Amino acid sequence: QKRREAEEQKRREAEAETQKKKAEEAERRRRETEERLRAAREERKRKEEEIRRRQEEEDRKRWEEEERARKAETERIQREEAEKKRKLEEERRKREEEDRRRLEDAERKAREEQNRKDEEERRLREIEIRRKEEDEKRKEEEERRREVLEKERREEVERKRKEEVGKKRLEEERVRKEEERKRKEEEERKRKEEEERIRKEEEEQKRKEEEERTRKEEEERKRK
Repeated sequence: QKRREAEEQKRREAEAETQKKKAEEAERRRRETEERLRAAREERKRKEEEIRRRQEEEDRKRWEEEERARKAETERIQREEAEKKRKLEEERRKREEEDRRRLEDAERKAREEQNRKDEEERRLREIEIRRKEEDEKRKEEEERRREVLEKERREEVERKRKEEVGKKRLEEERVRKEEERKRKEEEERKRKEEEERIRKEEEEQKRKEEEERTRKEEEERKRK
């Protein structure tokens, strides 16, 4: 029996050792696989970075070429625009000279018309000033009358308010005195009720004491 147990123990230990070695082998293969995958990822990343750098370089060169073309086109357009501007400026100066002559003539006529209008406006302003002065005087008089009326109205309102306040205070004083009277009457009623209750209790106590005394006297009399 001991031999069988020992053999079984050895078999289990051998099997455990086998399982351990298998696990170690599997772990080694897993690590090798991870290392290969890591190396492959780094290689792919390196290639992608190289492709990106080449693409950026191509983009930069293309941008520089496009920028040179844009600058050349811009300079050509600017030269054309400058020529157009020069011609337009020359035409503008000619038109301005003609406009200036027409404007001077028109201004002269306008000044004459303006002088006439200014004289008419001066006359109208004098009339308007006189009218405003009269309106202002009338408004001042109306304002004075309105202020007097307003003052009288405020005084009347204040007088009525004071009367109302006086009435209200008198009413409050009357109500307070009435409540004080009722409170005192209620206290007096309660005091009398309490005195009556005490009196009745004292009479009841005296009656019981008298009955007790009578009972004792009767008992004493019977014993004798």
